[in-house]
Parts: sequence; C-alpha cells; structure tokens
Amino acid sequence: MDNNSNTENNLQYQIEEELHKFNWGAFFLNFVWASFNGAWKEFWPSFVVMCILFLLSDIPLIGLLFGLLNILMAVYVGRHGNEWAWYGKKWESLDKFTSVQKVWAVASPFGFIILWSVIRIFILVISTYMFLPQVKAITAEAENISKTAVSKIVAAPNYQNFASGEDIVDFLSNLDPYIKYMPDNKSVIAAEKGPYQAVLTFEKNGDCSLEQKNCYILYSIKVNNKLKPPINKIYFDDKGGVQIEDLPG
Repeated sequence: MDNNSNTENNLQYQIEEELHKFNWGAFFLNFVWASFNGAWKEFWPSFVVMCILFLLSDIPLIGLLFGLLNILMAVYVGRHGNEWAWYGKKWESLDKFTSVQKVWAVASPFGFIILWSVIRIFILVISTYMFLPQVKAITAEAENISKTAVSKIVAAPNYQNFASGEDIVDFLSNLDPYIKYMPDNKSVIAAEKGPYQAVLTFEKNGDCSLEQKNCYILYSIKVNNKLKPPINKIYFDDKGGVQIEDLPG
C-alpha cells in the first residue's frame, strides 16, 4: 500500500515538475501546436490578442512596441503550454507526453520559419492583388505628375533663387496638393491611391540643363509607409523641358 502511495506521489511530483517547464513548441508554433495538443480551448484568447498585436506591428514607429508585446505573449503561451496540453488532452503516459513535446521543441523553430514565410508571402500576394489597379494607376501617372511639378517649379517667382532640392521642396510644400515629406527635406508626396503614395525627390545643382543633367526628380512609390527604389529619373531644365529615364527594378 505504501509502495503504491509512494509511486503515485512520485508520479504526481514528476507531472507537476513537467508542467512547470517551458514549452518551445507552444512558443514557436503556438496556434499550430495548440491544435494538435488539445490546448486550443485555453489558448484561443491568447491567439486573438496575438493576431491583433501582429496587425498593429506594421504601424510606423510604434509598431515595434506591438511586435515586442507579441513576443511577450508567445513567452506567456510557452510558459503555460505544458499545463494546457496535459489537461486538455488524454495522454497514454507522462513519458508519451514528454516525448511528443520534445519533438515539437526540436521541429518548431524550423516550422516557425516556414510558417512565417508562408504567411508573409500570402499577405503580400493578397495585398498586391487587391491594390494592383492602384499600383498601375499611380505608376502610370509618373510622367504627368513630374511634368506638372517641373512646370510649377520653373514658373515660381523666385525660381532663380532655388539652389537645391531643399529650396524646391520648401516651395512645393506650401502648394496644394503637395505635402512635405521625410526628414531629408528633398521629397514631397504628390499623389495617393489606397496604401500607395507617389514620392518626388528633387535635386538641383546650379542652372538646370538637360545636357548637363544636373537637375532631376526621382519618382518613387511608397507602400504602407515603406519607400521603394525609384522607378523614374526625370531630368529638367530652366525652361521646363523634361527628359525621362526609366530605372531598373
């Protein structure tokens, strides 16, 4: 009788010890792990919070804070993972439970990398498909937007005093619909469609000439507050003439 009691006490001690261990499968592959380990009932509130934090992590500047909070939530899930799984599913034995969790611990980092890549690609494809018309429209406007900007610049009463791209932006940023943009003081937002913005970056060095190519506009697209490489380089002269050069990529 005492032997049975000791055995039960020892088993209960081993279970309690195991339940306090960190679960790496729950940390890396939380919702996938929860679905296969009987932990979904306890996990789903954490899953909702993590999804919200994931979406908020793309917000400029403060997005990093939400990303860190998401990591802390993953730590919370990993800390409680063994407990949720043990009580959420009927296991053959403690040995079976620990062996299964060890497999998840080894495989989960690789699964996380694959899953994260698939999710990011999926979001990129969906967002590109949804906003493809806006992308095409705003890209097609490159020539008209740039020519309009040049005509406004060379017609400015104080054009002869413009010595740099910063001077041009100071002038344009006071005109509708141009919005001063970026700390470099050389760029303005010239058009917006959905999450896409047309960004003009100016450079002026002395008297503008198409032969010298010393004055130009870089036409770029900003997507969800992330600036992409320039797609056009538009040279201009003091008379308003332009010469457009397509850039690779």
